[in-house]
Amino acid sequence: MKLIVITIVAVVFLFPAFLAAQERTVLRPDGKIIKYKGDLKNLEVQSIKEGRSGNLEQQNIIKTSSESPNSPNGDMDTLKLPGPWNTNFGFFGQDVMLQWFVAPVDLYLHQVGFACYDNPDNVPVSVKLVRVNWTGAELDTASIAWRGYYEALGNGYNNITAFSSNPDVTGGWTSIDGSPEPFEMDIWSDGGIGFPLTPIGNIVEPTYQWVDLNILFLPEISSGEVFGIAIKNLGPVMDLGRIGFWASDTLHPAWKFYANGRLNPGFDFGWWTREFTWNFAAIVEYIIPVELTSFTANVIDNAVILKWSTATETNNAGFSVERSNDNTAFSEIAYVEGNGTTTEIHDYTFIDRNTNPGRYFYRLKQIDFIGTYEYSDEVEVEVTGPLTFGLEQNYPNPFNPSTHIKYNIPESGIVKLAIYNMLGEEVAVLVDGMVEAGFYEVTFDASQLPSGAYFYRLQAGSPSAGSGQSFVETKKMVLMK
Repeated sequence: MKLIVITIVAVVFLFPAFLAAQERTVLRPDGKIIKYKGDLKNLEVQSIKEGRSGNLEQQNIIKTSSESPNSPNGDMDTLKLPGPWNTNFGFFGQDVMLQWFVAPVDLYLHQVGFACYDNPDNVPVSVKLVRVNWTGAELDTASIAWRGYYEALGNGYNNITAFSSNPDVTGGWTSIDGSPEPFEMDIWSDGGIGFPLTPIGNIVEPTYQWVDLNILFLPEISSGEVFGIAIKNLGPVMDLGRIGFWASDTLHPAWKFYANGRLNPGFDFGWWTREFTWNFAAIVEYIIPVELTSFTANVIDNAVILKWSTATETNNAGFSVERSNDNTAFSEIAYVEGNGTTTEIHDYTFIDRNTNPGRYFYRLKQIDFIGTYEYSDEVEVEVTGPLTFGLEQNYPNPFNPSTHIKYNIPESGIVKLAIYNMLGEEVAVLVDGMVEAGFYEVTFDASQLPSGAYFYRLQAGSPSAGSGQSFVETKKMVLMK
């Protein structure tokens, strides 16, 4: 009987310990099932009563020069995601959390940061950057799924590891659901090892903790490339040492590496895509494709002469020249090819001859080879009308078979520009009708006429007889075939 009592007592004392070691599930009010290991302190997903935005902007480049170092090259901005940050998402010993970003332009990464909710045991983490194989569209539409892992035989943590560049890796990617390998080699690490630090929690609002990447080097990311900020819990015991990060249950699905499994400990370990987004960020520097040193506009007669110079060019496909009458609605009037990538000074010129008296605004749209672009500042000019009538000598002269004739009139009127042979016979009429005041140029094609001397005459005047100015002038030209 004594033995039976002892046995019962032993069972009674062991039963709470057994329950505490089991995984439990909780049905949230929104219908999602979440799990926790042991007591509630280790709950993986904890809802925050009021989601905090933390004044975070949408995933694009947001000007934040006040929190960025001085930039020798381009504008300093921050790549980050919007809220609401309504979740305290935990990860445990040897787990990894990764948030991906798509580079909107060519850029340098200066700093990366994360917002920690709580870290009651002061567990350290390591931070590194990896290149992501999947496209932004594929990542954005990823469902919750167990994806796979990299083999790491003998590492003491289920023989798996998070990245192919990790020091403990012994094999390639093992896919669970047929997913292609999600990651390439590290973009930024020290031989596969990330930068160590201890997260500092803030349960009031998201606060970034930054890692200065210049301690090793500044990684360069190409426009459209996908990169991931990966943070590993350095706690030595799996399923312990919880660290909570600010997260959102909307936005862009992030990735989590479960060192000991998500739903079944010791079985479904490795990478999972989740329905949550981690509150990570990066301070970046634009790589300016073209350093424009000057851009000017001058008027000669009715032509606007645009000139600009570059000190350096990177992947510069060319310049779209745009014009506006009101400095609001611009349209392209020409395209000038660039010089690709060069460190030499290059000068460019474009002449806009299609103008009338009035005010014009010009700007350059610099376009690189992958389609990204940047606008220059605008320049403004005033095109004034001619004060007198004028007929210029044709060019070239002699010519074969065509030549150009310029003329100008100071007021609207009837204009006739005709061609005559040596006998005084009219052989061609280039202009005949009402013309507004301005500068003009016409082309005369004499391919159907024989060689010889010809005359061209400009007759211009007011449409009302006896009023306004009148003008007649004749010049000689030579067709030489």
